Amino acid sequence: QIQRGSQVNITGEEKPGSKRQDFPTINFDEWDPKGNPSDPSDDRATLVERNDSTVADAVKNPLYGFQRFSGDVHFPDGLKLDGSAIYVDGNVTFDGPVEGSGVIIARGNVTLNAGANMKADVMAAILAEGDLTVTGSTGAPSTFQGLLYSTGDLTLTKSRTIGTAISASDASGQPGTLKVEDSSVIATPDTTDFQLVVKKFGPEKSVGLGAL
Repeated sequence: QIQRGSQVNITGEEKPGSKRQDFPTINFDEWDPKGNPSDPSDDRATLVERNDSTVADAVKNPLYGFQRFSGDVHFPDGLKLDGSAIYVDGNVTFDGPVEGSGVIIARGNVTLNAGANMKADVMAAILAEGDLTVTGSTGAPSTFQGLLYSTGDLTLTKSRTIGTAISASDASGQPGTLKVEDSSVIATPDTTDFQLVVKKFGPEKSVGLGAL
């Protein structure tokens, strides 16, 4: 069902199109870990509630557990996920690479200005209720493994995604736009069906927020 124009040249194999599949609908409210500690029936527990707008050295000092940011947050050096889940009630920007295994959930836009740097044995999920932008560079191309999901526009530039990239419709049904520029998206069975486990505890002898 490929529409061939005068400038379209297909050199590879053509296969019949698959049946239409609906994108999964993600309820971002259900991912909010903010619970009521005085209510014993409320099993949603915020391990760390944070109000800081800037988190530096988050690659050398990974975040552990389920951490909730109450507003916009900036990671100037990037972020290393170590079995962690980061929930941002706003926009989140990374000016360094995102590494490691875990989950990033944002009620606004997610911007990876330095792309991702993921090894072969780790995967992550990034869920944005706004726009999701992943930008690599010519000298240090971005490699992300896992799930990229946005209910706004999803833009991939100079990056490689191994897994799934979805630009779904928002709550009102307004579809997002998927833009792939100088990039590739590769689907493999082990990166399209996987589980992520959030660690409750950090390394031994750690102190402060990292010890939770």
